[in-house]
Amino acid sequence: MAISKDHYTHVPHYSGEVMEEVMQDYRLYPPMRVWGDSLKYIVATLVGKILPCCRVKESQADEIYDMMSSYISENVTDLVEYHRHMDGLNVLWPALKQKMLGNRGLWKMMRDSGAESLSFAQFPVSLVPRAIALESAFGVNYDNAGIYRKLLRVQDLSMRSAAVEPELVELRRRAHHARECIFRHIPVLKEIDSVPSEEKLGTVVTTGAGLLIELRKYGMTLAQIQSLRVIACDMDESLRKELDMVCRYDFGVSFAETGIEYRFCAVEELLKDDTLYGKVNVVLMDGILSYCKNERQIQNYIYGAERLCDPANSVIFCDLTVFDWSLLRCAVVQGWVSEDKNFAMHPELSAKIAVRKMRRICRNLDFKFSYEIDPRNPSPLGVVFWINDTIA
Repeated sequence: MAISKDHYTHVPHYSGEVMEEVMQDYRLYPPMRVWGDSLKYIVATLVGKILPCCRVKESQADEIYDMMSSYISENVTDLVEYHRHMDGLNVLWPALKQKMLGNRGLWKMMRDSGAESLSFAQFPVSLVPRAIALESAFGVNYDNAGIYRKLLRVQDLSMRSAAVEPELVELRRRAHHARECIFRHIPVLKEIDSVPSEEKLGTVVTTGAGLLIELRKYGMTLAQIQSLRVIACDMDESLRKELDMVCRYDFGVSFAETGIEYRFCAVEELLKDDTLYGKVNVVLMDGILSYCKNERQIQNYIYGAERLCDPANSVIFCDLTVFDWSLLRCAVVQGWVSEDKNFAMHPELSAKIAVRKMRRICRNLDFKFSYEIDPRNPSPLGVVFWINDTIA
Protein backbone atom coordinates (compact mmCIF):
# COMPACT_ATOMS: atom_id res chain seq x y z
CA MET A 1 0.00 0.00 0.00
CA ALA A 2 1.37 3.41 -0.93
CA ILE A 3 2.04 5.79 1.94
CA SER A 4 0.84 9.36 1.45
CA LYS A 5 3.73 11.78 1.35
CA ASP A 6 2.23 13.97 4.05
CA HIS A 7 2.01 11.30 6.74
CA TYR A 8 5.63 11.69 7.78
CA THR A 9 6.29 7.93 7.82
CA HIS A 10 9.26 8.14 5.44
CA VAL A 11 11.38 9.75 8.17
CA PRO A 12 12.30 7.90 11.38
CA HIS A 13 10.28 8.98 14.38
CA TYR A 14 11.72 9.91 17.76
CA SER A 15 12.62 6.90 19.84
CA GLY A 16 10.97 6.27 23.18
CA GLU A 17 7.67 8.04 22.58
CA VAL A 18 4.53 5.95 22.27
CA MET A 19 2.50 8.42 20.24
CA GLU A 20 5.28 8.77 17.67
CA GLU A 21 5.02 5.03 17.11
CA VAL A 22 1.22 5.09 17.01
CA MET A 23 1.35 7.75 14.29
CA GLN A 24 3.15 5.34 11.97
CA ASP A 25 0.06 3.13 11.55
CA TYR A 26 -1.34 4.94 8.51
CA ARG A 27 -4.14 2.35 8.19
CA LEU A 28 -5.64 3.45 11.51
CA TYR A 29 -4.45 7.05 11.29
CA PRO A 30 -4.51 8.34 7.72
CA PRO A 31 -3.16 11.84 7.08
CA MET A 32 -5.41 14.73 8.04
CA ARG A 33 -6.87 16.40 4.95
CA VAL A 34 -7.55 20.10 4.59
CA TRP A 35 -11.16 19.68 3.47
CA GLY A 36 -12.19 16.51 5.25
CA ASP A 37 -10.67 17.35 8.62
CA SER A 38 -10.75 21.14 8.75
CA LEU A 39 -12.45 23.22 6.07
CA LYS A 40 -15.76 21.37 5.97
CA TYR A 41 -16.25 21.96 9.70
CA ILE A 42 -15.14 25.60 9.46
CA VAL A 43 -17.61 26.16 6.58
CA ALA A 44 -20.40 24.43 8.53
CA THR A 45 -19.76 26.68 11.54
CA LEU A 46 -19.84 29.86 9.43
CA VAL A 47 -22.91 28.81 7.42
CA GLY A 48 -24.78 28.00 10.61
CA LYS A 49 -24.05 31.46 12.00
CA ILE A 50 -25.07 33.23 8.79
CA LEU A 51 -28.16 31.25 7.73
CA PRO A 52 -30.85 30.66 10.38
CA CYS A 53 -32.27 27.76 8.36
CA CYS A 54 -28.99 25.86 8.77
CA ARG A 55 -28.70 26.16 12.52
CA VAL A 56 -28.68 23.04 14.64
CA LYS A 57 -32.10 22.00 15.91
CA GLU A 58 -32.54 20.78 19.47
CA SER A 59 -33.62 17.35 18.23
CA GLN A 60 -30.39 17.10 16.17
CA ALA A 61 -28.30 17.93 19.20
CA ASP A 62 -30.17 15.36 21.31
CA GLU A 63 -29.27 12.69 18.76
CA ILE A 64 -25.62 13.20 19.73
CA TYR A 65 -26.46 12.34 23.33
CA ASP A 66 -28.06 9.11 22.16
CA MET A 67 -24.99 8.29 20.06
CA MET A 68 -22.65 8.96 22.97
CA SER A 69 -24.65 6.94 25.49
CA SER A 70 -24.93 4.07 23.00
CA TYR A 71 -21.17 4.14 22.44
CA ILE A 72 -20.57 3.94 26.19
CA SER A 73 -22.99 1.00 26.47
CA GLU A 74 -21.25 -0.86 23.65
CA ASN A 75 -17.70 -0.28 24.81
CA VAL A 76 -17.73 -0.23 28.61
CA THR A 77 -18.50 -3.65 30.05
CA ASP A 78 -17.79 -3.01 33.73
CA LEU A 79 -20.96 -1.75 35.43
CA VAL A 80 -19.13 0.68 37.73
CA GLU A 81 -17.20 2.11 34.79
CA TYR A 82 -20.40 2.38 32.78
CA HIS A 83 -22.14 4.45 35.45
CA ARG A 84 -19.06 6.61 35.87
CA HIS A 85 -19.02 7.44 32.17
CA MET A 86 -22.76 8.05 32.05
CA ASP A 87 -22.58 10.33 35.09
CA GLY A 88 -19.72 12.20 33.46
CA LEU A 89 -21.61 12.52 30.19
CA ASN A 90 -24.63 13.92 32.02
CA VAL A 91 -22.42 16.54 33.68
CA LEU A 92 -20.82 17.49 30.35
CA TRP A 93 -23.98 17.37 28.28
CA PRO A 94 -25.65 20.75 29.05
CA ALA A 95 -22.55 22.71 28.07
CA LEU A 96 -21.83 20.52 25.03
CA LYS A 97 -25.42 20.77 23.81
CA GLN A 98 -25.40 24.54 24.16
CA LYS A 99 -22.16 24.77 22.18
CA MET A 100 -23.53 22.55 19.40
CA LEU A 101 -26.76 24.57 19.14
CA GLY A 102 -24.67 27.62 18.33
CA ASN A 103 -22.04 25.84 16.23
CA ARG A 104 -23.07 23.61 13.34
CA GLY A 105 -19.45 22.66 12.66
CA LEU A 106 -19.02 21.27 16.17
CA TRP A 107 -22.29 19.37 15.90
CA LYS A 108 -21.15 17.94 12.57
CA MET A 109 -17.79 16.91 14.02
CA MET A 110 -19.48 15.18 16.95
CA ARG A 111 -21.92 13.45 14.56
CA ASP A 112 -19.15 12.31 12.22
CA SER A 113 -16.84 10.79 14.83
CA GLY A 114 -16.56 12.75 18.08
CA ALA A 115 -19.54 11.00 19.67
CA GLU A 116 -17.75 7.67 19.25
CA SER A 117 -15.18 8.45 21.91
CA LEU A 118 -14.81 8.13 25.64
CA SER A 119 -12.89 11.39 25.87
CA PHE A 120 -13.44 13.73 22.94
CA ALA A 121 -16.45 15.55 24.40
CA GLN A 122 -14.10 17.03 27.01
CA PHE A 123 -12.17 18.90 24.33
CA PRO A 124 -14.77 21.49 23.28
CA VAL A 125 -16.28 21.66 26.78
CA SER A 126 -13.65 21.93 29.47
CA LEU A 127 -10.07 21.22 28.30
CA VAL A 128 -9.41 24.01 25.85
CA PRO A 129 -7.49 26.19 25.60
CA ARG A 130 -5.85 25.10 28.87
CA ALA A 131 -2.49 23.33 29.03
CA ILE A 132 -4.12 20.06 30.08
CA ALA A 133 -5.55 19.69 26.56
CA LEU A 134 -2.04 19.39 25.16
CA GLU A 135 -1.49 16.25 27.23
CA SER A 136 -3.42 14.42 24.51
CA ALA A 137 -0.33 14.78 22.28
CA PHE A 138 1.19 12.08 24.47
CA GLY A 139 -1.85 9.82 24.63
CA VAL A 140 -3.23 10.86 28.02
CA ASN A 141 -6.06 13.13 29.09
CA TYR A 142 -9.32 13.32 30.95
CA ASP A 143 -12.02 10.91 29.85
CA ASN A 144 -15.65 12.03 29.76
CA ALA A 145 -15.99 11.19 33.44
CA GLY A 146 -13.12 13.51 34.33
CA ILE A 147 -10.52 10.83 35.12
CA TYR A 148 -6.97 11.48 33.88
CA ARG A 149 -5.82 8.34 32.08
CA LYS A 150 -4.58 6.93 28.80
CA LEU A 151 -6.74 7.56 25.76
CA LEU A 152 -8.42 4.20 25.62
CA ARG A 153 -9.52 3.26 22.14
CA VAL A 154 -7.38 3.66 19.04
CA GLN A 155 -10.36 4.42 16.79
CA ASP A 156 -11.57 7.32 18.95
CA LEU A 157 -11.39 10.75 17.35
CA SER A 158 -9.48 11.86 20.45
CA MET A 159 -6.79 9.25 19.83
CA ARG A 160 -6.62 9.98 16.11
CA SER A 161 -6.25 13.68 16.84
CA ALA A 162 -3.53 12.92 19.38
CA ALA A 163 -1.59 10.97 16.76
CA VAL A 164 -1.88 13.15 13.66
CA GLU A 165 -3.33 16.55 14.59
CA PRO A 166 -0.66 18.93 13.18
CA GLU A 167 -0.53 21.04 16.33
CA LEU A 168 0.05 17.97 18.49
CA VAL A 169 2.63 16.47 16.11
CA GLU A 170 4.51 19.76 16.31
CA LEU A 171 4.22 19.80 20.10
CA ARG A 172 5.90 16.38 20.34
CA ARG A 173 8.71 17.58 18.08
CA ARG A 174 9.30 20.64 20.26
CA ALA A 175 9.25 18.58 23.45
CA HIS A 176 11.77 16.14 21.99
CA HIS A 177 14.18 18.88 20.94
CA ALA A 178 13.80 20.72 24.25
CA ARG A 179 14.72 17.58 26.17
CA GLU A 180 17.71 17.02 23.85
CA CYS A 181 18.88 20.60 24.55
CA ILE A 182 18.97 19.82 28.26
CA PHE A 183 20.99 16.62 27.82
CA ARG A 184 23.40 18.22 25.36
CA HIS A 185 24.23 21.15 27.63
CA ILE A 186 24.20 19.13 30.85
CA PRO A 187 25.58 15.77 29.62
CA VAL A 188 26.46 14.54 33.11
CA LEU A 189 22.72 14.36 33.69
CA LYS A 190 22.61 11.13 31.69
CA GLU A 191 24.68 9.41 34.38
CA ILE A 192 22.04 10.04 37.03
CA ASP A 193 20.04 6.90 37.70
CA SER A 194 18.02 6.33 40.86
CA VAL A 195 19.67 8.70 43.33
CA PRO A 196 19.63 12.43 42.51
CA SER A 197 22.81 14.40 42.90
CA GLU A 198 23.08 16.47 46.07
CA GLU A 199 24.65 19.29 44.08
CA LYS A 200 22.59 20.68 41.22
CA LEU A 201 24.16 19.76 37.90
CA GLY A 202 22.77 22.69 35.92
CA THR A 203 19.99 25.24 35.65
CA VAL A 204 17.00 25.19 33.30
CA VAL A 205 14.46 27.99 32.89
CA THR A 206 11.19 27.26 31.12
CA THR A 207 8.74 30.06 30.31
CA GLY A 208 5.05 29.61 29.56
CA ALA A 209 5.75 26.26 31.17
CA GLY A 210 2.23 24.84 31.38
CA LEU A 211 2.43 21.26 32.64
CA LEU A 212 6.17 20.90 31.90
CA ILE A 213 5.87 18.39 29.09
CA GLU A 214 9.51 19.01 28.10
CA LEU A 215 10.64 17.54 31.42
CA ARG A 216 8.06 14.77 31.79
CA LYS A 217 8.16 13.27 28.29
CA TYR A 218 10.73 11.45 26.16
CA GLY A 219 12.27 9.54 29.02
CA MET A 220 13.58 12.10 31.51
CA THR A 221 13.50 10.49 34.96
CA LEU A 222 12.45 11.99 38.26
CA ALA A 223 16.03 11.64 39.55
CA GLN A 224 17.34 13.62 36.57
CA ILE A 225 14.78 16.38 37.14
CA GLN A 226 15.64 16.53 40.84
CA SER A 227 19.32 16.85 39.92
CA LEU A 228 18.62 20.11 38.12
CA ARG A 229 17.62 23.52 39.31
CA VAL A 230 14.46 24.11 37.30
CA ILE A 231 12.69 27.48 37.38
CA ALA A 232 9.35 27.52 35.53
CA CYS A 233 6.79 30.25 35.03
CA ASP A 234 3.22 30.51 33.79
CA MET A 235 0.40 32.96 34.51
CA ASP A 236 -2.32 30.29 34.89
CA GLU A 237 -2.65 29.51 38.60
CA SER A 238 -5.21 26.78 37.87
CA LEU A 239 -2.21 24.66 36.91
CA ARG A 240 -1.38 24.06 40.59
CA LYS A 241 -3.74 21.10 40.95
CA GLU A 242 -2.97 19.67 37.52
CA LEU A 243 0.80 19.83 38.06
CA ASP A 244 0.34 17.60 41.08
CA MET A 245 -1.93 15.25 39.11
CA VAL A 246 0.43 14.75 36.16
CA CYS A 247 3.49 14.29 38.38
CA ARG A 248 1.71 11.63 40.41
CA TYR A 249 0.68 9.96 37.15
CA ASP A 250 4.15 10.06 35.56
CA PHE A 251 6.45 9.76 38.57
CA GLY A 252 4.30 8.63 41.49
CA VAL A 253 5.15 11.69 43.60
CA SER A 254 3.58 15.05 44.32
CA PHE A 255 4.72 18.08 42.34
CA ALA A 256 6.42 19.47 45.45
CA GLU A 257 8.69 16.41 45.57
CA THR A 258 10.09 17.15 42.09
CA GLY A 259 11.96 20.16 43.47
CA ILE A 260 10.86 22.36 40.55
CA GLU A 261 10.47 26.05 41.42
CA TYR A 262 7.25 27.20 39.75
CA ARG A 263 6.47 30.93 39.62
CA PHE A 264 3.02 32.05 38.64
CA CYS A 265 4.00 35.27 36.91
CA ALA A 266 4.45 36.92 33.52
CA VAL A 267 7.44 35.95 31.37
CA GLU A 268 8.80 39.49 31.64
CA GLU A 269 8.97 39.21 35.43
CA LEU A 270 11.09 36.06 35.33
CA LEU A 271 13.40 37.45 32.65
CA LYS A 272 14.15 40.45 34.90
CA ASP A 273 15.33 38.30 37.83
CA ASP A 274 18.92 39.52 38.05
CA THR A 275 19.84 36.74 40.50
CA LEU A 276 19.70 34.39 37.49
CA TYR A 277 21.83 36.50 35.15
CA GLY A 278 24.62 34.44 33.59
CA LYS A 279 23.71 31.26 35.47
CA VAL A 280 21.27 29.38 33.23
CA ASN A 281 22.29 26.57 30.87
CA VAL A 282 19.01 26.12 28.97
CA VAL A 283 16.20 28.63 28.46
CA LEU A 284 13.08 27.04 26.98
CA MET A 285 10.72 29.47 25.29
CA ASP A 286 8.90 26.97 23.11
CA GLY A 287 5.22 27.59 22.56
CA ILE A 288 5.14 31.24 23.62
CA LEU A 289 6.71 33.54 21.01
CA SER A 290 3.78 33.23 18.60
CA TYR A 291 1.60 34.78 21.30
CA CYS A 292 3.69 37.96 21.30
CA LYS A 293 1.87 40.99 19.92
CA ASN A 294 4.67 42.04 17.58
CA GLU A 295 8.27 41.49 16.55
CA ARG A 296 9.54 43.97 19.11
CA GLN A 297 8.08 41.91 21.96
CA ILE A 298 9.69 38.73 20.60
CA GLN A 299 13.03 40.53 20.42
CA ASN A 300 12.66 41.72 24.02
CA TYR A 301 11.93 38.18 25.20
CA ILE A 302 14.98 36.75 23.43
CA TYR A 303 17.20 39.55 24.71
CA GLY A 304 15.92 38.94 28.25
CA ALA A 305 16.54 35.22 27.91
CA GLU A 306 20.11 35.81 26.75
CA ARG A 307 20.87 37.82 29.90
CA LEU A 308 20.06 34.70 31.93
CA CYS A 309 22.43 32.50 29.91
CA ASP A 310 25.81 31.20 31.06
CA PRO A 311 28.21 32.67 28.48
CA ALA A 312 30.24 29.44 28.30
CA ASN A 313 27.51 26.81 28.14
CA SER A 314 23.93 27.70 27.25
CA VAL A 315 21.21 27.84 24.61
CA ILE A 316 17.85 29.49 24.07
CA PHE A 317 15.37 27.08 22.52
CA CYS A 318 12.24 28.61 21.00
CA ASP A 319 9.85 28.32 18.08
CA LEU A 320 7.41 30.18 15.84
CA THR A 321 4.09 28.66 14.82
CA VAL A 322 3.12 28.53 11.14
CA PHE A 323 -0.49 28.82 9.96
CA ASP A 324 -2.37 25.62 9.17
CA TRP A 325 -6.07 25.15 8.48
CA SER A 326 -6.27 22.82 11.46
CA LEU A 327 -5.34 25.76 13.70
CA LEU A 328 -8.30 27.72 12.35
CA ARG A 329 -10.57 24.72 12.84
CA CYS A 330 -9.40 24.32 16.43
CA ALA A 331 -10.25 27.97 17.08
CA VAL A 332 -13.51 28.34 15.11
CA VAL A 333 -15.06 24.90 15.63
CA GLN A 334 -13.60 23.52 18.86
CA GLY A 335 -13.10 26.81 20.68
CA TRP A 336 -9.32 26.58 21.06
CA VAL A 337 -8.92 30.30 21.71
CA SER A 338 -7.79 32.20 24.76
CA GLU A 339 -10.43 34.10 26.67
CA ASP A 340 -7.88 36.86 27.17
CA LYS A 341 -7.56 38.79 23.90
CA ASN A 342 -4.08 39.90 24.94
CA PHE A 343 -2.88 36.32 24.44
CA ALA A 344 -4.10 35.58 20.93
CA MET A 345 -1.86 33.49 18.70
CA HIS A 346 -0.26 35.19 15.70
CA PRO A 347 1.05 32.40 13.45
CA GLU A 348 3.39 33.07 10.54
CA LEU A 349 2.06 32.49 7.02
CA SER A 350 4.90 30.12 6.13
CA ALA A 351 8.05 28.53 7.53
CA LYS A 352 10.19 30.77 5.32
CA ILE A 353 8.54 33.87 6.76
CA ALA A 354 9.17 32.55 10.29
CA VAL A 355 12.87 32.07 9.53
CA ARG A 356 13.15 35.54 8.01
CA LYS A 357 11.57 37.06 11.11
CA MET A 358 14.01 35.30 13.43
CA ARG A 359 16.91 36.27 11.17
CA ARG A 360 15.94 39.96 11.49
CA ILE A 361 15.59 39.68 15.27
CA CYS A 362 18.91 37.92 15.75
CA ARG A 363 20.68 40.32 13.41
CA ASN A 364 19.36 43.23 15.50
CA LEU A 365 20.67 41.57 18.66
CA ASP A 366 23.89 40.30 17.06
CA PHE A 367 22.94 36.75 18.08
CA LYS A 368 23.62 33.55 16.15
CA PHE A 369 20.86 31.06 15.45
CA SER A 370 20.12 27.76 13.76
CA TYR A 371 16.75 26.24 12.96
CA GLU A 372 14.85 23.16 11.87
CA ILE A 373 11.65 22.89 9.84
CA ASP A 374 9.91 19.58 10.52
CA PRO A 375 11.57 17.23 8.03
CA ARG A 376 8.63 14.83 8.21
CA ASN A 377 5.98 17.29 7.17
CA PRO A 378 5.67 19.06 3.80
CA SER A 379 3.23 21.50 5.45
CA PRO A 380 4.99 22.19 8.78
CA LEU A 381 3.16 23.90 11.61
CA GLY A 382 6.26 25.44 13.10
CA VAL A 383 9.97 26.20 13.02
CA VAL A 384 12.21 25.54 16.03
CA PHE A 385 15.26 27.68 16.75
CA TRP A 386 18.47 27.34 18.76
CA ILE A 387 19.86 30.80 19.64
CA ASN A 388 23.44 31.51 20.84
CA ASP A 389 24.07 27.80 21.29
CA THR A 390 27.40 27.48 23.14
CA ILE A 391 29.03 24.52 24.85
CA ALA A 392 32.14 24.81 27.00
